[in-house]
Amino acid sequence: GPAFVSKEDKEDPARKQISHRENVSFAIKEGLKKMNIKSANVHTILPTSDVMIRYFSMPNIPRREQEQAVKFEVRKYIPFKIDKLVCDFKVLPTVSRSNRNIEVFFVAAAKDNLSSHLDLFKKADADAVGVDIIPFALVKTLVLCRKISPKDNAAVLYIDSDKISAS
Repeated sequence: GPAFVSKEDKEDPARKQISHRENVSFAIKEGLKKMNIKSANVHTILPTSDVMIRYFSMPNIPRREQEQAVKFEVRKYIPFKIDKLVCDFKVLPTVSRSNRNIEVFFVAAAKDNLSSHLDLFKKADADAVGVDIIPFALVKTLVLCRKISPKDNAAVLYIDSDKISAS
């Protein structure tokens, strides 16, 4: 370990967290101010450390029953109670000739983490009107910049320090 401990290292970790969050909100507010943006509706990306992404197969059931069935099925793959999460899913198109199973792309974040993330923007007087995850944001950016077409078969690989995501 280090030979000395600075005053900063002795601070309460919770206090450091609050201080960091205040700095982030201040930076957002100042950035918007420098760009002459008075009223900001922003789209944000959740940090990869706050997101769980799961991909799984399950029996094909009527569309009206899928949401409840996915919430039941996903309990096998996540270590949290579903009521503590904000989640969404998409049934992916399949190339299989048999329609016995559906492929599900599931994304979740802890309600507390999402609320804390959105609070950064509230404190900066900005309104977070959309939240996404990095793989989807990258694909949307590439489509918007016309680097890929929504009709293209394309892969986007995002490598974070400890996670790999493909879209």
